[in-house]
Amino acid sequence: MAREARDKAVNTKVDLSAFDTIKGSEEGKWMEVFAPDGTPIGAKIKLTGKDSKVYRSRIKKLAQKERLKKKMDLTDLENEMLDIHVACTLDWEGIVDNGKELEFNSENVRYVYEKYRWLLDDVVEFVGDREHFLAN
Repeated sequence: MAREARDKAVNTKVDLSAFDTIKGSEEGKWMEVFAPDGTPIGAKIKLTGKDSKVYRSRIKKLAQKERLKKKMDLTDLENEMLDIHVACTLDWEGIVDNGKELEFNSENVRYVYEKYRWLLDDVVEFVGDREHFLAN
C-alpha cells in the first residue's frame, strides 16, 4: 500500500505556479491582530511578504551597509528591522490606542510597532512566512 502511494506521488506532476509567493507578497495579505494572550482584538494589518520588492530592496540596503563595514549595534539593527516592517505595512483597520482609532500612515505605524513590540513580533513572523502569500 505504501509503495502504491509513493508511486502515485512520483508520477504526479505539480505546477510550481501554485506555489508562487511573489504575487501574493506584492499584493499584500491581511493579518488578524491578536493580543499577547491570544485574544482577537478586532483589528487587522495588510502586509507585504518577504518576496516583495519593498522587503527585498530594504534587506539589500541593510546588507550593503554591512558590506561597507558600518558598525551596527543591536539598537541600529532593531531600527533597521523596524524600518523594513513599517515599509511592508500597506494598510490597517481597527487599530486603536488610548481610545482613539489611529489613521493609517507611516508615522502611526512606526509609533505602534515601537510601543507594542509584541505586535511588531507578530508582523515580523507573518511577513516571513511564505505560506501566507501563496496564490489563491
